[in-house]
Amino acid sequence: MDRVHFCNMDTDSMYLAIAGSQIEGYKQGLKYVIKDQLFYDLHYKEWLPWSDFTVAEEKKLMGLTTESQEENIVCLAHKYYSLYNGNELNDDIVSLVNQMKGVSKKKANLTTNDYIKCLNDGCNINVITNNLQIKMGVMSMISMEKSALTRIHNKMVVLANGCCAPFMYGINADNYLIE
Repeated sequence: MDRVHFCNMDTDSMYLAIAGSQIEGYKQGLKYVIKDQLFYDLHYKEWLPWSDFTVAEEKKLMGLTTESQEENIVCLAHKYYSLYNGNELNDDIVSLVNQMKGVSKKKANLTTNDYIKCLNDGCNINVITNNLQIKMGVMSMISMEKSALTRIHNKMVVLANGCCAPFMYGINADNYLIE
């Protein structure tokens, strides 16, 4: 599987960029990246030992469930990503999913171009958030500035060739072999 790029992951989610068949489009899953289908069919149970499932349920590719899929993804950090269709070079981007942690998507009003700018330029984009707070029986509205988009995170190791690998305690970028 040399056409799968690991983009990002969190505790319960993983973001992959898959380069399979251009004819099939982006909804092909892992269909065209498994090189030896017979080997996969014979050995998938060894890698994914599940119990109490039917063979049809067990044979879902890698046990993955697709939550959303689009043509392109920009991952800044865990819980900070944008899914979009179109080409950023031609300015025909159609934003579909913009995810950021701890910030209201409606009030932030950020676009995929903001994610791309943050990724390319390394800038942080801040927004003002309003919160209600009760102290000693008095309700107050507090405005705070929060980072809506940032490139800073601690769950990823960036390798010398620009690829990303999951963070593991005691393992740094020098421990990975790049071919």
